[in-house]
Amino acid sequence: MILVGMLILQKINKLKKLEIAAIWLFIPSLIHDIAIGLSNLKIIELTKNIEMHSSFIVGKTLLIPVIILMFINASVGRPSVTIKIMISLFSAAILLFVEYSFEWAGVITHKNVSLWSSYLFWLLTILLLLGLRQFFNILLQRRSKHIV
Repeated sequence: MILVGMLILQKINKLKKLEIAAIWLFIPSLIHDIAIGLSNLKIIELTKNIEMHSSFIVGKTLLIPVIILMFINASVGRPSVTIKIMISLFSAAILLFVEYSFEWAGVITHKNVSLWSSYLFWLLTILLLLGLRQFFNILLQRRSKHIV
């Protein structure tokens, strides 16, 4: 899985390496903190099987960031806001599918969680990361102007 992630990251050519690193470090911490909070609130239950729990951790730290980076890379440079919105909606749907594939595999169990709330979470995550990327880009541009 790490090899696949590395191969995909080489195709992400519209983002700076620093942007990729910042987003990659931000995504797992955000998702992990929310997963712990939901687990403590008994909204989701993680499996007690260590192998399946390990696959959940690997999926959350490798698979989800690669998918999000691919979609952010696809939206960079698109002049149309409509296309960016469509990419964001589609990426949230793919991430929802990945989340529920963990449930279908028996890794996690959702309790009192609707599909729409999960979809809204992924959509807000995508929009937050696009905003973070934009903010990060502005900071890099300001810094490069002061250096020159």
